[in-house]
Amino acid sequence: MFEDRWELWRDRMVQVIRVLEANRLRTGVSILGVALGVAALLVVQVATDAGRRAVFAELETYGLTTLWIFRDWQQDRPSVQRPGSGIDNDDYAAIRRSRCCPNVVRFSAVVYPQNWMVPLFAEGRVSQSAVEGVDVDYLAINNDRIVSGRGLRPADVNGRRPVAIIGPVVRQRLFGSRLALGRTLRLGETQFTVVGELAYKDRSLLAAIGATQGYDVNDRVLIPYTVYQQLMGGTRDIQTLQAQAPSLERAEQAGREVVRFLERRHQKRYRYRVQDMRSWITTAEEVLGVITLVGGVGAGIALLVGGMGILGIMSTAVVERTREIGLRKAVGARPRDILGQFVAEAGFIGLLGGVAGLGLALTVLVMGRLWTGFWFLPGIGQVLLALGLALVAALVAGVLPARRAAALPPAEALRHD
Repeated sequence: MFEDRWELWRDRMVQVIRVLEANRLRTGVSILGVALGVAALLVVQVATDAGRRAVFAELETYGLTTLWIFRDWQQDRPSVQRPGSGIDNDDYAAIRRSRCCPNVVRFSAVVYPQNWMVPLFAEGRVSQSAVEGVDVDYLAINNDRIVSGRGLRPADVNGRRPVAIIGPVVRQRLFGSRLALGRTLRLGETQFTVVGELAYKDRSLLAAIGATQGYDVNDRVLIPYTVYQQLMGGTRDIQTLQAQAPSLERAEQAGREVVRFLERRHQKRYRYRVQDMRSWITTAEEVLGVITLVGGVGAGIALLVGGMGILGIMSTAVVERTREIGLRKAVGARPRDILGQFVAEAGFIGLLGGVAGLGLALTVLVMGRLWTGFWFLPGIGQVLLALGLALVAALVAGVLPARRAAALPPAEALRHD
């Protein structure tokens, strides 16, 4: 039984190859149509996945579970607006001591002036850069990495030591290619010793859509927040509390816990806002979703056009081979044999088109790699999906002409010229 089926399909495939070779131009056009659809589908899928990975890699440079808690000035009525940032050193110490916020893993105070960009001087050079006063956990919360030197220590913060960690842009401006560790820079009248250098962070995609608001994360200097408060006139204000939740799902609850604590402590004299990464992630997903939808529709149309090409060509083949169909039926071919023959031809065209489309897609993706520097490579699932859709489109397009061919009466088919 199995050997009979194998012989049947082997003979059928031999006939398919002979027919397609006899109509090379028509076959080539059909294969090209399917190939373009498959290539478009694969390129869209792979490019979208690569874009998603690139965007989320940049979002992770903020720390996906990071929270920013700060006073909401817009919610205050002018008649009752109170001075201060709404968060001070006592609040910071109290919230770290208490067990109010089980969904918070780390805290860091962040202190900065109204104008973030301040002049820094070193060895006759100047850099207009952002300076932030932070605590020891700031680097861990923000996924910052030290490439040389060290981070801040509790002794630096508690002892108000004038030490600084600088970004790569600041290092280049102030020290050029020379080693920055151990050198000094000046902020106002205070000399700071450089104890660490931050790794470069790529946020080019986020900058392109305006998400970084013109702030270059590589052009910053981190100093102990207690030192910055002293430089700002001995203030105890903390402009922002940065916190880290254990997961993105628990970030919203973590923010509510911090706000409730601060509101109870200040008897709701201040209002607070919480910003987390969910809105950024949602926006990124929406943009990528639209791109995927538009690209998918375009690829689907291309694949549909390829299928319609197969439908037209197979319909023409039925008309041209009507007499052949009659002869086959006259010598005993059953309708299902005729049906199987034409479906096999359509399926073979779809399979060849899918393989050609895969090759075309890989060529485009390799060129994209050379142009952009990103590595584009389709997954096994994506390849199988694209080939499967090509085969299905071809089979569906071939069924109607095949059924019409199988239904032709032998006598009528033999009278056809």
